[in-house]
Amino acid sequence: MFSHHLTLSREVKEYSGLLEGVVDLHVHTAPDVLQRAVDDLEYLETLNNIGYTAYLSKNHFTETASRAYLLSRFSKGTKVLGGVVLNWPVGGLNPSAVDKALAMGAAEVWMPTLDAENHIKTFGSATLPTTNRVRAFRSYRSQGGGIRILDSSGELKPEVMEILELVAESNAILGTGHLSLEEVYKLVEAAKKVGVKKILVTHPHFKATRFKTEEQQRLVGMGAIMEHCAVAGYNPSELAEDIRKVGPNNCILSSDAGQPHKGHPVDVLLKMILELKEHGISDHDIELMIKRNPTRLVEHLL
Repeated sequence: MFSHHLTLSREVKEYSGLLEGVVDLHVHTAPDVLQRAVDDLEYLETLNNIGYTAYLSKNHFTETASRAYLLSRFSKGTKVLGGVVLNWPVGGLNPSAVDKALAMGAAEVWMPTLDAENHIKTFGSATLPTTNRVRAFRSYRSQGGGIRILDSSGELKPEVMEILELVAESNAILGTGHLSLEEVYKLVEAAKKVGVKKILVTHPHFKATRFKTEEQQRLVGMGAIMEHCAVAGYNPSELAEDIRKVGPNNCILSSDAGQPHKGHPVDVLLKMILELKEHGISDHDIELMIKRNPTRLVEHLL
């Protein structure tokens, strides 16, 4: 079984106006090798009814651009987007995998996540403690150890530079994944130099990628956008303060949802939105972060 077929809470209907037009650029849907709350078809049906503009289906193990193409043809309104995460199943820092995913229409290319050296150092393995597998499969034992984008001298590896050039040529989003702060600084600096226009710093409140407010401000100053994710483990008060200090123009909100124990991805995102409202973030700024800012990043694909 790939998904748990979770249903929405009644609260979603109450806030349907706020949710209409959402673009969620980070959702973990089935099929996947990890259990997910919903599969793409049932999730898409829900979003068509709510009126989401688009969502991006993310998978740590395989590209999702090809299935996004078919799902979008099936959809009655909501656009489905895909991407590729540079973990070991696609060859790690593999320019060929990036090139083919972008040719298939990928909206985002993420640097390594579960197989990142920084992730493994944080959690002790290339997984998360709460994830359940669809079936037993061979251990995550990384073929070359944890993936680091810097060489022994602290410079970006040549293959990373090639990947950045491909992302720039395709006007795609660059996601920083689960890299360390040192790596993210180097990556953002190089990405801007080669012409990458859209950089998302992936969940800066997550345990493996917890960046201080001043670090977020520095990255925004370098041209990046903060992607605050609902399941990444945040304190609502601290998150609201970071948004105020970094500026809602420089942030987007994503669910990063799909873990069955967290609930339906729409409910997960709505919970984050309501918590931010309680901590003083205005409806205007919330709509900016869940609609206008993410739409701007993918409007050429909508």
